[in-house]
Amino acid sequence: MGSDGSFSISASAESSTVALPNTTRFANDKRNNDFHSLFRSVPDQERLIDDYGCALQKEILLQGRVYISEHHLCFNANIFGWITNLVIAFADIEDIEKRSTAIFIPNAILISTCSSKHFLASFLSRDQAYDQMVEIWKASRANSSTIQVHAGGFKGDDATEFSGSDESDYTSTENASENKNVQIKEQTECECSKTDQHFPTVVMDKQYDTTIETMYNLLFNSTFMNKFLCEVEKKVCIGEWSKNEGCVHSRESSYIKYLGGSIGPKSTKCYLKEEVLHLDTTDYVSQLTVTQTPDVPSGGSFSVKTRTCISWCGQGQVRVLVTVLVDFTKSSWLKSTIEKASIDGQQNFYKSLDAAVRKYLDSKRRHRHRNQADKTQDAASPAATAATAATEKQHIVIETLSSILNWLISNASAPTTAQLTAICMAMMVMTNLYIASKMAGVDKQLNQLQHHKHPVNHSYGDGEEAISDEQLQFSRLAKQKLDKQMVELEKMIQKAGQSMEQVTHAVQHQRKRILDPEFI
Repeated sequence: MGSDGSFSISASAESSTVALPNTTRFANDKRNNDFHSLFRSVPDQERLIDDYGCALQKEILLQGRVYISEHHLCFNANIFGWITNLVIAFADIEDIEKRSTAIFIPNAILISTCSSKHFLASFLSRDQAYDQMVEIWKASRANSSTIQVHAGGFKGDDATEFSGSDESDYTSTENASENKNVQIKEQTECECSKTDQHFPTVVMDKQYDTTIETMYNLLFNSTFMNKFLCEVEKKVCIGEWSKNEGCVHSRESSYIKYLGGSIGPKSTKCYLKEEVLHLDTTDYVSQLTVTQTPDVPSGGSFSVKTRTCISWCGQGQVRVLVTVLVDFTKSSWLKSTIEKASIDGQQNFYKSLDAAVRKYLDSKRRHRHRNQADKTQDAASPAATAATAATEKQHIVIETLSSILNWLISNASAPTTAQLTAICMAMMVMTNLYIASKMAGVDKQLNQLQHHKHPVNHSYGDGEEAISDEQLQFSRLAKQKLDKQMVELEKMIQKAGQSMEQVTHAVQHQRKRILDPEFI
């Protein structure tokens, strides 16, 4: 971590190379540069593969383009200056499905992550885009989780704890962790605590309901930290872990940090050297980072050392302890200022990191519980099935209306006769479909009511007579409700007829204006 509050923990997953198929072709330099100018959070060394025109479904369909790179699936739209950007790591994706719009138009793809779903529609080459997405997705997850084929698409292994962006070559599933690394001791203590090697200032001392391996992978071997760094820093460059004498693993990284001070440079480059000193997920993990910022005043006279220790603190609980030392190798008249700024920056950083880690672990826990509930549910009840069908119908109506609205926005000009006629015909078709669905519902209720009216000759006991009264009362209520619906339907049909007359009159009026220039 740097003297100005720079941080010491980062991840290497993004810099890892995905084994892409031999047939993969990358975009030219111009398209690749345009891609990186739109999505600055994507590492500069990551190459664009292809892009497709499509629309992202929000309140309306946002017409734009989807970009496929080595590690990310990105979307950009610019509607009248309203810019929408979406960046999804391929490792985050849990499901890719082919979908249709307006029931039968096969031009959409549904992207699902552990926390959200993204519906991309209006593809001209849906199958080509889908095949390419799945191909890159499978390659990105080949080393970290199992890919399962299911109806409509591919799906990642639900048992994976670090699904999505938080997997790397070092990451294993939580289930595997539980099998391999059984918690032998309820509490453990790191060697640096026993020998009093912790640094004097504690900037973080928190407990989490997880395992040592899970926390270690999250902080040091996942894209979680890379994303966290990219939110506040620029040009984050994470090195690869390698074996080194005197430690388990080591790596070197760098990034540019914005300072924002009124005096001195506006930004500085931070150089980090990280070493994993002890790695035993059944006992404890100890990691040391030395950060240097040579471009700041007196930058060559000090470095910031950060020690992170992860140990067991209870059954199923781990403790993360972070201590800091500002180490001066030369005298400086700015010593007290540098120490205060460094410690304050570290405390602010680890406070934000604690919140991000808890949010991530909670989301993973909820997602795992949802998956378990889905697997134990044998079949949906008729009521739930009906509700799902109704929801799907609502989505279809929304998609259709959004498509029409998006088309109008894209062709925002004076409507021609053909456009006006097309709009009127679409309104007529939708109105007729809605009336037909209502009539079908009324017919179904009539059949049910007729069934209740059939006389049955039986002698009833007291209990059966009470049940018969309840059925009679239900029939009366159903009849009243049906009568009310019939009245509403009649009014609706009358309004539809009036609307059709108005539409017909408007079309005839427009037609006369076109055919007869003197007509007013």
